[in-house]
Amino acid sequence: MKAFTTYVRPVVEYASPVWSPGTLTAIDKVETVQRRFTKRIPGLHSYSYHTRLTLLSIESLEARQLKADLLCLYKILFQHVDVDSEHFFCVRGTDNGTRGHALKLYTNYCRVNVRKHFFCNHIVAVWNALKINPCDIKTLRAFKNFLKNVNLSEYLHVFRNRK
Repeated sequence: MKAFTTYVRPVVEYASPVWSPGTLTAIDKVETVQRRFTKRIPGLHSYSYHTRLTLLSIESLEARQLKADLLCLYKILFQHVDVDSEHFFCVRGTDNGTRGHALKLYTNYCRVNVRKHFFCNHIVAVWNALKINPCDIKTLRAFKNFLKNVNLSEYLHVFRNRK
């Protein structure tokens, strides 16, 4: 497992906010890398993929990519990177509405289906569903710790057909 997390996972996860797969077929192909590796670990070949992940205390690649996307979004919105957030996202504003947090984002209109899978469109629903006000989390480390405890399973496609 150490060899996988050291050599394979960084290659698969490199720049995931840029190339993150949008179709179920593409998501499944990326996940197959980890699925095959965990199946080859002695004593785990007879277990389901979900059980193998639990036994190894690791997350699916799709979950890790989703968290990487959320971290990238946080960095863009809170200016931890030199990217203008107005080029990618439409922020609702800093008013305290009755639903959700103050930094809700709007999805951009997509005339073509391919555009729906771009980073600035596919991450908006997950960001808006966060149960905490992102403004209360002042540091990147605090946001990373927050993401460790967030259940994002409803946004994952990996386990829908395979149990």
